[in-house]
Amino acid sequence: MDAKGRGHLMISRPELDVSRLSAIIVSQSNPERLPIRLDQVADLNLGAAPRQSIRRIDGLNAVALDLERTRGSHMINVAKTVNNRIEDIRDSLPEGSRLLIVMDRTEDVRELLDDLALRGGIGLILVTFVLLFMLKSVRATVIVLFSVALALAPALALFRFFDLSLNVITLAGLVLVFGLLVDNSVVIVEQLLLQQQKLMARGIQGLELQIVRTQAALKAVWLPLMGGTLSTMAVMLPLVYLSGDLRDLFLPFGVLVSLTLLISLASAVIFVPVVVRFLPPKTEKPEHRWLRRAVASPYRLVARFPKSTLIALFFVLGVPIWTLPMQINEPRRGWSSEVKGRFANVYNATLGTQTIQGAREWLDPLTGGVLRPFFRNTSFYKPWRYRERESIRVSLSFPKGNTIERSDSLIADFEQMALAEASVYRTDVRISEESASLEIEFKKGALLEPGPYILQRRLVGRAILLGGISVRVGEIIPQTGYSSGYGGGSSGARLRMYGPNYEDLDALANQFATFVKRRSRRVQSVDLNGSRNSWIATQTRQVLEFEWTGDATARTGASARWINYRLSPYFETNRAFWRADIAGDTRVPIRVILEKAPEMDIDRIIQRPLLVADSSALRLAGVAEYNITQRPAQIEREDQQYVRHLSVDFRGPYDMRRKFMEEAVEAFSVPPGYRLDYGSFYFFTDETKRAFSWVFVATIILVFLVTASVFESWRLPLVVMLSVPLAAVGVCIGFILTGTSFVEGAFIGIVLLIGIAVNDSILLTDRFRQLRVDRPYGNPSVLARLAVRERLRPMWTTTLTSCAAMLPLLVFPDNDDFWTGLAVTVTGGLIASTLLAPFSSVAMLSLFKRKMVPEKLNPSTIDTLA
Repeated sequence: MDAKGRGHLMISRPELDVSRLSAIIVSQSNPERLPIRLDQVADLNLGAAPRQSIRRIDGLNAVALDLERTRGSHMINVAKTVNNRIEDIRDSLPEGSRLLIVMDRTEDVRELLDDLALRGGIGLILVTFVLLFMLKSVRATVIVLFSVALALAPALALFRFFDLSLNVITLAGLVLVFGLLVDNSVVIVEQLLLQQQKLMARGIQGLELQIVRTQAALKAVWLPLMGGTLSTMAVMLPLVYLSGDLRDLFLPFGVLVSLTLLISLASAVIFVPVVVRFLPPKTEKPEHRWLRRAVASPYRLVARFPKSTLIALFFVLGVPIWTLPMQINEPRRGWSSEVKGRFANVYNATLGTQTIQGAREWLDPLTGGVLRPFFRNTSFYKPWRYRERESIRVSLSFPKGNTIERSDSLIADFEQMALAEASVYRTDVRISEESASLEIEFKKGALLEPGPYILQRRLVGRAILLGGISVRVGEIIPQTGYSSGYGGGSSGARLRMYGPNYEDLDALANQFATFVKRRSRRVQSVDLNGSRNSWIATQTRQVLEFEWTGDATARTGASARWINYRLSPYFETNRAFWRADIAGDTRVPIRVILEKAPEMDIDRIIQRPLLVADSSALRLAGVAEYNITQRPAQIEREDQQYVRHLSVDFRGPYDMRRKFMEEAVEAFSVPPGYRLDYGSFYFFTDETKRAFSWVFVATIILVFLVTASVFESWRLPLVVMLSVPLAAVGVCIGFILTGTSFVEGAFIGIVLLIGIAVNDSILLTDRFRQLRVDRPYGNPSVLARLAVRERLRPMWTTTLTSCAAMLPLLVFPDNDDFWTGLAVTVTGGLIASTLLAPFSSVAMLSLFKRKMVPEKLNPSTIDTLA
């Protein structure tokens, strides 16, 4: 009893059996008639439930068990534990049983790690050779490499302390950072040897030499090293403010790079000066004056024509006037008709005239620089790539009403063909009422024999004979498979359409399908019933619709809901309508199956009488018309809006398809509240582009502020920041020459390149600052050239070591554009920055005004080169 005097009674239903269920009264509406029991109108059988799925491996029945690791656990360690446990269980299995690992996701991870280890080892060897060539000392090379190891070990330990994972992008940062870690140590070693040579020439020896040498070396390069390290770390700061999956991907990368660079600076400053004392003194070598003059001559020319040099470098990068349209004839989204009309008239009367259009035919290529071919020829999406496969997949898709026995019989023909082929290693069959699939895996080296290709031809020949279902036979090599009834196919362009009303969204999707078909004859079909999780196959559902009007309800006395309830047993033969405890089993599903319902078609069903009352029956034929329509497999809502997935079968190259779809989406007008998105299935979605644009702008600002704080000046950071657009020249040329797609790896490279490209300029500009402090009345152009002469060697040493670490990714590319894009971006950007930044720096610094010489000083003693 509760406080208000009410009681709660729990009733436990008795356990049922078939005899009790048979005695249930199902109809007693008329008291004058005998009641009707369930066993009088139906047969009750207690047996096995209908099979929902079938699994066979190598032609034998199998039971599959999927194991998922817990979030945050180590994938490879979990896989090793599972494999060891499986080996223990195999010994206790009954005779004739097998325990197999059909799929192990860690195999690809292990392969990736082995590939990275190989490339990293090759990169380490190349870096070693570069250091030996530039430093010309085995001991100095060992010192530099050991300092890198000292930086990596604590960074990885702290990485685990922060509970961060080593994902693919983090490993990319590790490969790239290896080349960067060498920079600080190389600069310190070279400066220590240089200062030691100068001090020994002055007669300083012993402990005094070590102290004075270290002080002088750190004073000369400490500020640029700290500025370069802080600028690279500043690049990582905006990554912290990314959200969602982007933050999970890039945050560990930023933490790893920042930690290793910071520890590398500490190692170069503390460890390297201690061990350099064991290096032999640098010997004087005969100087080749002709070589020095040859290297210095371009910079003399730059100092003489600084403005012309800056203009030339500006046009090498390019002016993006090619992005301007010839004329504005179509409305742009978000423009009102009045704004569009005024702007279009002004534009067409000035820049859209025939004279300007004729001039742009030669003006666009002339002023476009490297940016124009880069944006015209580089793909910013990651297209589907075909590659040779060591397996064939056969997929069958059936319409509603299909039985699992029919699915089994059809896929079994393909299975028997595969089992008869000697080169087949394993077959895996999955069967359900809606679909059936066969995965055929070949033995290692089998693709060098004709067996797999003959089997594929036989499978395709069998698939051609099937009709009324969707069939697909995968290919070993491109364009050799077979596909029937799969909407979109490999050339399907996928789109998403959003809107608040489902019926209006459906009408808008049909309008867009008609629109794109009229724009190009290459559009073969448009599938309006795609789903989020299907890329190649599109599973649609057939919907039976009756036009049940209010007049039909008045004539028959039956509502639409009542009709739906009466018809459900004809179509949902496997649905469990109730559950009960029967014969010792709990929650046994109870199904209602009408006699011969699976064999009936719709025309027969609408002729059957449906009892409305005791004396009246209803036949749907003649009362309501019906039609069968295709609908998406499910209704989706996202952010309180309905979503439709569309697939346009465009027959043409990938770039042509992408350009056509972008123009079609731009030209198609949608009502307010609705939108159409294309490209959301790629890495660079609109949301990703906005996030990356914000990161790019924030990175530029942070690097500028860091260099401004280091130099305590606003003019010198402008000289340093010129290296960023000059690095873009190398990036553009690299992607133009290699044809690589600009995707995730390229973005990682661009983010890092902003911080890396300024390092050499910081080193050069700081030396100019020091020379100007020592010679306050010197000619800025002369001081800039002297700074280049003293810093050019360490600049190229650090650049070559960083590029050598990335060289294996370029020489041994794989099918993944991630690594290639990363290597092309960093290598091209660094080389261009190191090659062009000295020219821009000399040009900019030569524009600085020279301080007036006091009358007491002799001007003739000012302009002398050391």
